[in-house]
Amino acid sequence: MKKISLSILLWLCLFISTFAQKIPILPIPQKVEVSNGRLRFNKKLNIVISQDQSEKIRQAINRFQFNWEKKTLIKVSNLSSLPSDLNLQVDEKWKGQSSSLEEYELKIQSDISLKAKSDAGILHGLESLAQLIQSDSVSYFLPQVKISDWPRFKHRGLMIDVARHFIPLDRIQRSIDAMAASKMNVLHLHLSDDEGFRIESKKYPLLHQKGSNGEYFTQAEIAKIVSYATERNIEVIPEFDLPGHSKSWFVGYRDLASEDKEYTIGPRFVIEEGAKVNLMSITQMINSQATPTINPANEKTYKFLEGLFKEMAALFPSPYFHIGMDENNGIAWKNNPSIQAFMKSKKIANEHELQAYFGERLNQILKKIGKKTVVWEEGFHPNMSKDMLVQLWKPAMMGKVLQAHEVASNQQQTIISRGFYLDYFMSSAFHYMNPEILNLKSDEGVLGGEAAIWTELVDKNNFELRIWPRAISVAARLWSAKEEQNVSSFYQNLQAFDQHLISLGLQHQAQSENHLQVLLGEALSDTDRELFGILTPLRGFKRLMNVMTQPTSNQFSHFEQFADALPSDSYAKMEFRDLIQTYLQDKLNVEKRNQLIAQLNKWASLYTYVEKKSKKSINLQPLLPLVKQISYNCQLVSNKLNMLDAKSDEEILREISKLKKTAVSDLECVISDELESIVNGKLKEIDLKLSLF
Repeated sequence: MKKISLSILLWLCLFISTFAQKIPILPIPQKVEVSNGRLRFNKKLNIVISQDQSEKIRQAINRFQFNWEKKTLIKVSNLSSLPSDLNLQVDEKWKGQSSSLEEYELKIQSDISLKAKSDAGILHGLESLAQLIQSDSVSYFLPQVKISDWPRFKHRGLMIDVARHFIPLDRIQRSIDAMAASKMNVLHLHLSDDEGFRIESKKYPLLHQKGSNGEYFTQAEIAKIVSYATERNIEVIPEFDLPGHSKSWFVGYRDLASEDKEYTIGPRFVIEEGAKVNLMSITQMINSQATPTINPANEKTYKFLEGLFKEMAALFPSPYFHIGMDENNGIAWKNNPSIQAFMKSKKIANEHELQAYFGERLNQILKKIGKKTVVWEEGFHPNMSKDMLVQLWKPAMMGKVLQAHEVASNQQQTIISRGFYLDYFMSSAFHYMNPEILNLKSDEGVLGGEAAIWTELVDKNNFELRIWPRAISVAARLWSAKEEQNVSSFYQNLQAFDQHLISLGLQHQAQSENHLQVLLGEALSDTDRELFGILTPLRGFKRLMNVMTQPTSNQFSHFEQFADALPSDSYAKMEFRDLIQTYLQDKLNVEKRNQLIAQLNKWASLYTYVEKKSKKSINLQPLLPLVKQISYNCQLVSNKLNMLDAKSDEEILREISKLKKTAVSDLECVISDELESIVNGKLKEIDLKLSLF
């Protein structure tokens, strides 16, 4: 049992308030007991660290100290000994309230104590403590509280695609900081795809030299990422996507491919300038066109992969190694006579069985190296090795998809990413209320889940904006109890967490602000913020489908639309919902009605403002039809509340229906349901449906 002491000096008192403090922590802890008190402090904070603590805890305390000083401006000093007001205790024999080694107990009374079974628990407790720091007109304080906390699932991850668009080291490290604050513990790096091979290989150097356009992580940089993550209790899992999604491999090593030809890095399907392509033809291409795929009938393939996997496995201490196995239509194998002859000689019935054969060969290679194989759900086969993990991703709207209980009945573990794809531009509420997790028949066999950010529509300039703070909704769903389903409460905590991320150095808000200023040609005004506060990128597959129908040369240009600068969440929408709910509970409340009218009138004036501004900010001009609809509808609803020459409810609802269907420059308005709620007199549930078109 090891202890660390931390003392708060010069002014430390327990202030008894007249109300229980709300606890602004995400993920929401398993158990919270709030008292009517505040622990106040100022001027100086002394931390005492005993010599027998692990290096991981010592580093965590140093980070806590640094962020405390930055947030509060209260000086922190490290001393060798002092009476303690905060005790940190690692006790491996402590039973706690769960079987999780990540469990911690945080008590803030007249002093502060943090107990855990492991270093991981101490790190989680410190992250919770950091979120609890608050201030008022008197001083900084901590609420008086007892927290008993542990995760629902062991595996809580974030998958980052660095292949389609390369994401530099500093962005990855900032996201690791945010992951630690979110109590995530797995970083899954998608290191190779058709568009790039993003890691240095000393054994096969043509992989990165010819397959990356010069954008890749050196092995020294990978070591930095792994070390940075490990210090924060996060393991790093590499993914090399095979047998498809492998075009970048063949630029330097064409003999690995199922079709012997020259290759260049880039998307699987090439769309020429002037080609007439729609969503139907894209679907046909995906299902019927041969795509660059590795040759599973060539024994040299396995020798090559064994050499590469050994080299890569040495860089990543994680026991897991991801080999992809997704989105292979098998056409390239059908078109290759030697592969067909191989299948016949091995009595392999079809391409799906050939993929299973390929996956098992790679699994045996990884077993020899001491790694456990992870595959996307297309790699699942009833006869696959039971020690292979299956990651679910396909949206339920695609038809019959593999379910967690089916994998569990095959005596295998699953990782769930279905419903957690951040590149679908869905709201935090969508991920937080993910039915794949909430409606699990049993947690048995489910190792956990991962948020995923694929980077077709993401680059280094909007990378953090596309992940944070939404990824905390995934972390919260994987950590907190199943019963925690209050979306309004979650969003209130989300705003506090958002500010916490900024204090840690995250750049998501800065990325949005900077991009908007470039597009406008000037600093944002309050009215600009009113406008952009109720606009979000098109939700679901719509944006990606729009891009996929463009010529290949345009698909990977820099992202220069307002849709690229705006988050997928709207705090304005959620605040508007809260106001509507309060009003609908008491329509005679004049104050709430007037607040609603004032907000509606602000939005009603947007068109006049934007029309005038668009004369000098040309980028605003495409937005005018949408803004006109917004202003018109807000004026209609305001008139209804004011009882001023109002149209009938049916007429207003028809106009709102038009607003719902209006989208420009990949943007849509997110308050149409709320406007409808005012007219109908009943607050609509938040739309959590994933739309294909």
